[in-house]
Amino acid sequence: MKNSLNRVRINLASAPLRNRNLFFSLSGLLALLILAAAVAGGLLYIRYHGQNAEARSALADLGRRADSARAETSAFQAKSQDAARNLKSRVDFANEAIFLKSLSWTHFLTELETSLPRSSQIVALAPTPLGKGRVEVRLRVVFSGLNDMLAFVNNLRSRSFANIRLMSEERQAGLIVSEVTLSYEERR
Repeated sequence: MKNSLNRVRINLASAPLRNRNLFFSLSGLLALLILAAAVAGGLLYIRYHGQNAEARSALADLGRRADSARAETSAFQAKSQDAARNLKSRVDFANEAIFLKSLSWTHFLTELETSLPRSSQIVALAPTPLGKGRVEVRLRVVFSGLNDMLAFVNNLRSRSFANIRLMSEERQAGLIVSEVTLSYEERR
């Protein structure tokens, strides 16, 4: 009997009932593991399918918002360009007014008056702002003679005036009426 206990059985079919129970229990365990994996997989699928649907919905909403933002941006750009075109003349006028206010007109007129000989008169003055303390001026001046006109031009050259040009000159009742253009740059 001792020999029967130590004997190794190679043929599993020698005890079919015992082998069948082992086979059924292994099959049942495997079936339970497969069933548990299927249930876990199904639960994961349901959970992440819901989250996927939510993510797709959020992504679609973001797409709609982005399209809306692009449409608003293009509408705003169109409105701002229209406003810039419509208000350009008003802005230019305001900028010119600011420039004209910033220029020291008293200094300009003092320089001009100091350059003018005593027997001459300025009868017309038309300033055109050039920006940054510069102005171009068109003058109509009445001189008593040619010497006064030359003295005026020389006096202008010695001050803050540049680009002095005599545009026209005519004699009227013994006086010389001349149109002069010049540039003035304010020195600070």
